[in-house]
Amino acid sequence: MRLSIGVYPSEERVTAMLPFIGIVVAVLVVIGLVVGGVYLVKAGKGKLSIALDKGGYNCGDTITGTLDLEIRKPLEPRRLFVSLIGYEEFRERDHDGDMKTRREEVYRFEENIPLKGALHAGTTESFKFQLPTPAAGSLQQQSGAGWLSGTSLEVAGFTVDLGNRRKMIWYVEGRLDLPGLDLAHSQKVALNG
Repeated sequence: MRLSIGVYPSEERVTAMLPFIGIVVAVLVVIGLVVGGVYLVKAGKGKLSIALDKGGYNCGDTITGTLDLEIRKPLEPRRLFVSLIGYEEFRERDHDGDMKTRREEVYRFEENIPLKGALHAGTTESFKFQLPTPAAGSLQQQSGAGWLSGTSLEVAGFTVDLGNRRKMIWYVEGRLDLPGLDLAHSQKVALNG
């Protein structure tokens, strides 16, 4: 005796769905090829990595670290730079009442690293860098950037609890600006303050 659970589609329905399934598979293959192609092009140029001297800093400190370049083919870079980027991440309800997370860049500081011209295949270079961080309290003073000090807001005499729906996320990013695809790497960093 064979028990069947659920309803299985008829042979005609399966046959009718085959073109749609073929299109979905073709789209997934194309996406895979594009992503793989981008990775291969970047990997063929070389590799850029960042090593921070510490994982966390206080506002007002200077972030220090090393940017390492491994060059696999001759490159003519436009510039090499390192950035401190701050994103405000916040959760809010959409028009359906569902919680959504959004991220908005609210801080960026870039520091150029001098290069001596073309980069040659088979070489490895290391560059020390220093990035200043914003002074403690300076970000809360920026109007229009969506910053709030504290976790509650008073509106028309009522206190609205914002909870922990807003937070800052910081990254140090290194980038070798090249024709075509850049080499880049970012690392999350804790910034207190």
